[in-house]
This record gives sequence, structure tokens and C-alpha cells, in this order.
Amino acid sequence: MDGAFVAAWSCYDDFRTERLRGEWALTQEARRALVRWVLFLQTDLPYAERPDNDYRAIDWLLILATAGIWSRVARRRWQAREDEINRVYDPAVWPFTTAAALANAREHPRLLCAQPA
Repeated sequence: MDGAFVAAWSCYDDFRTERLRGEWALTQEARRALVRWVLFLQTDLPYAERPDNDYRAIDWLLILATAGIWSRVARRRWQAREDEINRVYDPAVWPFTTAAALANAREHPRLLCAQPA
């Protein structure tokens, strides 16, 4: 599933309007991520989707067939893949692909600036 969709979904509720205050307040990390998403949407940069890192179907089958013993191996493989994804898609700058692209977008914002970039 698309990472941006999953991340944004946590800010949505079908049944009531929340103002992201009090119990529903965003953490500092979530606020920074949200600001990066909005900033990214104001650029013309192409979106590079971060790959999913779900257990593979074969891992689930092996976990069931071995009564959970395979889960240790699957967990190590999952962590290795997560580390590799984080080397390519830095969570601190995603959805931007590089820190330089993020810095450039910050230096030339399109929203709330006197002169459009």
C-alpha cells in the first residue's frame, strides 16, 4: 500500500471531526512529516513511492507450518529489508528523495510567500 496514503489515513476519521488537539494532537515528528508532505505537494517533483516491507506470503506459510519457529528468520529478513529501504528512502526527508531536494523546496516555497517561486 502506498506509504503516503497510510500515513495520511491516521489523520482521518469517518465518524467525527477532530481538530488534532488534546488526545488527537500530532507528535512533533508527525507534524514535521505532515509539513514535508504539504511542501512536497507544492513542488513539481515526481513521487517516488517507498516500497512496502510486509512479510511475504511464503513467510506467513512457513510461520504457520513451523508453529512460529520461522518467525525469527522472517523477522531478521524483514529488519534487513527495512534497513535497506531506509538507506534508499531516508525517513527524515521522505517523500522527498534527497535532503538537497527538501532543502531546495524549503528555500523556494510556493505557499505563504510574498513572491511565488
